[in-house]
Amino acid sequence: MFAKAIWYGAVLLAGYDVFRILRRVIRHRDFSVVAEDLLYWVSSGLFLFSRIYRENSGILRGYFFVGVMLGAIFYHYSISGLLVRFISYCLNQVKKVLKKLLKIILNCTKRLKFWVLRCKISLCKHFCRFFRKRKSERDDEGEI
Repeated sequence: MFAKAIWYGAVLLAGYDVFRILRRVIRHRDFSVVAEDLLYWVSSGLFLFSRIYRENSGILRGYFFVGVMLGAIFYHYSISGLLVRFISYCLNQVKKVLKKLLKIILNCTKRLKFWVLRCKISLCKHFCRFFRKRKSERDDEGEI
């Protein structure tokens, strides 16, 4: 059970690293950070409660909590920082590429919209002249 507790501590901290990565990639407001932290702590408390209930019939043991802390500390000082930096860097690069693609697409649609509207205006002017001319011809025929 102690080894499982160490694993649970590492898993919990890895779950928090997801929030850390998202905060580095997407800018968050203070309220969002507080809401994410609250969500994390509630879900991690429920996770630990379910593990304690399943593994030890709900009996609290001190070594279980020590194991969770050791697992979290071991994970934090071993690969957590590298993982967060690497994944954040990769996602930020993807974000830059997507921003450039979006900018190109928006620029193309803007130009296309301009040409469509310009063509529409040109066609409207042409048809208006055509119908005016036809109307004046019909009016001229009616008078003769």
